[in-house]
Amino acid sequence: MEDYPLFEPTRQRFRMQWQRDLLELQKVASEVLARLEAEGPLPARAFRSPHRVHGFWDNKSPKTKATSHVLNLLMDIGEVVVYRKDRERYFTLARRAIPAELLRRAESIDPDEANAARLERYFRAYRIIDLGDTRFGWSRMTMSERMGAIRQRMEAGEMVPLAVEGVRRQYFLLAEDLDRLQEHQRTTTKVPPEGPVQFLPPLDNLLWRRERVADLFRFNYTWEIYMRPEKRRYGYYASRSSWGTV
Repeated sequence: MEDYPLFEPTRQRFRMQWQRDLLELQKVASEVLARLEAEGPLPARAFRSPHRVHGFWDNKSPKTKATSHVLNLLMDIGEVVVYRKDRERYFTLARRAIPAELLRRAESIDPDEANAARLERYFRAYRIIDLGDTRFGWSRMTMSERMGAIRQRMEAGEMVPLAVEGVRRQYFLLAEDLDRLQEHQRTTTKVPPEGPVQFLPPLDNLLWRRERVADLFRFNYTWEIYMRPEKRRYGYYASRSSWGTV
């Protein structure tokens, strides 16, 4: 929650990006906000709409309820937030869920300060970084800007290059983790393919960057739910890896 102000530049970008969409659905958005104001947190199913639009996941014909699409757009721009999750998301007005001090901080925060702080959060969340990550810094950064950020931290002694045996992709490691990595290399014996087995939830943070998972663990993380039905072999949430299928 305390990082809420740091993402204000992202919300500003979405406000520009979705301005036209929200203008076209202004009546729907007003009705959604009015109900959240009057009734408090509500799930998407609480809103009925015969109007279908192109949602984020629709490929061809419009399939998404206009109210559901509007809720997602309002969440992107910071008007509403997910208040809680049971088996579904409940939405509420941001000003009712975000502490007032954080809202004030978001309004006044310097964009450069927010972007720099968010970049540091990114480095500490991922620990091992590559320049090809489209989520680099959780910002829209050019390749030149990414290289500049890495170079600056290498010159300051905060980051070091990391070569992975058999992998062409260049990685970078937080310098403070180097001793831990070297100690692990000295003391860990090779783990046999049959175990031990570690189970992770499908959206675990370790899986954020699938290319990194493939390079470091030889695990090609693919959800068959995103494949055409005729190409599925094991089921919606089966994951294929170089060692087999999970």
